[in-house]
Amino acid sequence: MINMMKLKAVFITLTTLFISLVVFYYNQSWLTINSTPTFPNPPRPYKKQNANKFRFLFYSCALYVNVTGTEFVLQSLAPLYSFCNDETKSVVYRKQITKYLLGWDVIIFYVHDMPGPKILRGARKEVPKTQLWAYYNRESPFNTINVLKKKFDGIFNLTMTPLRKSDIMLSYGYYRKKTRSDPNPNAELSLTGKNRSAVWIASHCNIARDSVVSGLLQYMPVTIYGKCARKFRQYEVCPRFSEKCEQKLRQFVFSLAFENSLCNDYVTEKYWDALQRWTIPVVYGGSNYDKKLVVPRSYINARNYNLRDLAAYLKKIFSDGSYLKYHQWRKDYVIDYKPKDRHRFEIVGQKLVDLLNRGIYSKTYKLSRFYNRKLNCEYDHRLNDLTRRQ
Repeated sequence: MINMMKLKAVFITLTTLFISLVVFYYNQSWLTINSTPTFPNPPRPYKKQNANKFRFLFYSCALYVNVTGTEFVLQSLAPLYSFCNDETKSVVYRKQITKYLLGWDVIIFYVHDMPGPKILRGARKEVPKTQLWAYYNRESPFNTINVLKKKFDGIFNLTMTPLRKSDIMLSYGYYRKKTRSDPNPNAELSLTGKNRSAVWIASHCNIARDSVVSGLLQYMPVTIYGKCARKFRQYEVCPRFSEKCEQKLRQFVFSLAFENSLCNDYVTEKYWDALQRWTIPVVYGGSNYDKKLVVPRSYINARNYNLRDLAAYLKKIFSDGSYLKYHQWRKDYVIDYKPKDRHRFEIVGQKLVDLLNRGIYSKTYKLSRFYNRKLNCEYDHRLNDLTRRQ
């Protein structure tokens, strides 16, 4: 009898220990498996709610999206329903949003417009259990604060962010190998008239990268456009997206593509704008700038230099013409970039189709860990190390 009691006590102890380890593991992870009863396994391959194309809803009034591919339809909430306020282009939320979510295979919630966690959890219980919810965010984790308090944990099945660990990794631009059918641009013509050194375009001021630009100005000229120009006592005007401004920007050899935060995989339009204008991006960010994110041999990484050496290198290759080697990639690759269409939903939609056709989605995300700024960004140092290494 005593032995049975001891065995029972040992069994209970081991079971408790096992459960504690499992709980600890999932508390440390940004991914949970079957963490809530509202996300059972969809069938494999994923079964559409409708017999024809996949249907994706972009839950936002910020953009009017209406993309139809061969395998999917992707629409914005804005033109479909009347509760999008035309004046503010924002969603006026109601307690009952379920009727707007029915009939779609995937709801893509834009971080700037998505409802609060209480409304989302209530709506989740009312929609089909095979419907997937995606978290869509183009901002860096450093500039995202609403997911840190765990209120949005366990709600979303899919992630669509700049991080490569996302289900769909978002990019501002794309590139591919050149084929015979691609036109060969006239490099000599495209590089004609480049008689100015470096330009920096910025409207988000009073952050650490300002000190980097200020330090660089001690060693070389940098023309500054945007709201930050006045801070550096520069007043030359360059209206965004105007033809006159584009002509000005194409006169420069270098473009400072300094990110506003040093986060994993975070490469914004600054880099792609530079390539589009046939300028060389001088990058500074938290990415490793590998071939998954950027075109190989297309950029100069400022983090490999101190400010004095960086300025000396840029002035040298500007004067002797050796900067042309940073355009050699154009013989092998072409970029696919649309400055006025950074979301590229025709590409995102096809990525979603490919994902759904090959996977089972019984997971939900702990966004407080998945998009945690301390885990994904250089939180304490940001853009200061260049100035410290002068």
